[in-house]
Amino acid sequence: MRAEDHHLVRPALLRSLAITLIALVAAEIMTWLFYFGAPWQEMANVLRITGIITPTVAVPLIFYLSWQRIKLNKLSVQLARLASTDELSGLLNRTSFIEAMSDRIMHPTTPDGRGAFLYIDADHFKKLNDDFGHAAGDEAISFIGKVINQNIRETDLAGRLGGEEFGVYLSGGNSSLARSISENIRQDITHLKFDNQKHRYTLTVSIGIATHRAGEMPSEFMKVADKNLYLAKSNGRNCIAA
Repeated sequence: MRAEDHHLVRPALLRSLAITLIALVAAEIMTWLFYFGAPWQEMANVLRITGIITPTVAVPLIFYLSWQRIKLNKLSVQLARLASTDELSGLLNRTSFIEAMSDRIMHPTTPDGRGAFLYIDADHFKKLNDDFGHAAGDEAISFIGKVINQNIRETDLAGRLGGEEFGVYLSGGNSSLARSISENIRQDITHLKFDNQKHRYTLTVSIGIATHRAGEMPSEFMKVADKNLYLAKSNGRNCIAA
């Protein structure tokens, strides 16, 4: 059993034991009421038999039903994760990312409520697909997702916004942190290279940065980051603009 399943199993086991105990007590009470007035020895024998039969039947059934409930809960968690995740990059999909970012802004993790947003776009991505095929493009998307995950903190958010565009939200981040993480991402992504007899391609990204004050809506600072991304593209790509 995986460690992450323990939080599902323990409550289910406790619930099963509680239900079994309740069933046993209820069966004993019903038996006592039914045989009320009968000779004590006869009642004692019946109560003893009831005390054996009830848990013998109830325990396997209750544990089976509890295990089925655990499996359904796990499946529900997996489906929720799949619904919010971009399969290719392993990051949040656009809708889930923006919702999570909006929620983080409404419930900031730092007293000042500030944050930073990175708008990341793969350079010359169409050329990569044209020269090396869509499998290479998929590999690049997957690689970018891994690099982003490796360079952000546990409190940060990352998502694929569409195509070759990605977003990173740094909770409580400032311009200095945003530049540092952006530069690490930019450098690490250049490690992926494609080469054949006709073409050579090094994966690079351009990054636009925007910071925001407490309560500022994502649409506002994402526009700023988008303008800075365009500036990075205009400056020759494979660079950062803020």
